[in-house]
Amino acid sequence: MEIRIFTGRDAGFEDAKKVRTAVFIEEQGYSADMEFDAEDGMATHAVLYLDGAPVATGRMLDLGDGVFKPGRIAVLKARRGEHLGEKIVTALMDEGIKKGAKEFHISAQTHARGFYEKLGYTCVDESNVYPDGHIPHIDMIKRI
Repeated sequence: MEIRIFTGRDAGFEDAKKVRTAVFIEEQGYSADMEFDAEDGMATHAVLYLDGAPVATGRMLDLGDGVFKPGRIAVLKARRGEHLGEKIVTALMDEGIKKGAKEFHISAQTHARGFYEKLGYTCVDESNVYPDGHIPHIDMIKRI
């Protein structure tokens, strides 16, 4: 297993794009316009490789003042249950801490709430569940 960290849309972005396309576009039905945006060019990305193949990814935005926003966490369906999503989120948070993170904000798909709670995130507002495309999301936060 190897996790590579990179910024913007350099060579590693194609591997991140493959995983996100498989999970968010092909599996969950998001449009490419909704999944890939200008923020990809500014984000820190993490890609997890097993046997040289990209199988999980995520990105993180620096919102300023020590606030970072991980997101677009994706693990190929065939590799779920191996704690790879946790490794991606942890790698992104480690990068944020290196850059002075005080807290992390995430817009989590509601079905993934328990995953993020295990990583120390809490809901910002229990009543604020909102649709993002077609899958409901909830805002969560983790303070360092």
